[in-house]
Amino acid sequence: MVEALVSVGADPVSIVVAAFCVMLRCLQLWTKGRDITSEQCASALLNGASVFPFILMFCAAFSPKLLEIAGAAQLSLALAGGVGLVFVLGEVLKPASLKD
Repeated sequence: MVEALVSVGADPVSIVVAAFCVMLRCLQLWTKGRDITSEQCASALLNGASVFPFILMFCAAFSPKLLEIAGAAQLSLALAGGVGLVFVLGEVLKPASLKD
């Protein structure tokens, strides 16, 4: 599996996962009878684009080959880091435990 990831790269996998997450969100909204908005699709796209890089970063701690792949996936890691930073800063500045 790692060999396939080496030949393809992490960025294309992140794009596929992001597209899957958008489709999944739209399906969830549709089955609940809710409107599908561009804001919800954009949110699903950003969250989905972050899933694979986060998994890759975690697994890279245990595999030198995955660490090399993660190092080459600068776009995916930057996007995942940016999304993660926004969520963490949002929690630091306005903690969920203090919301009404």
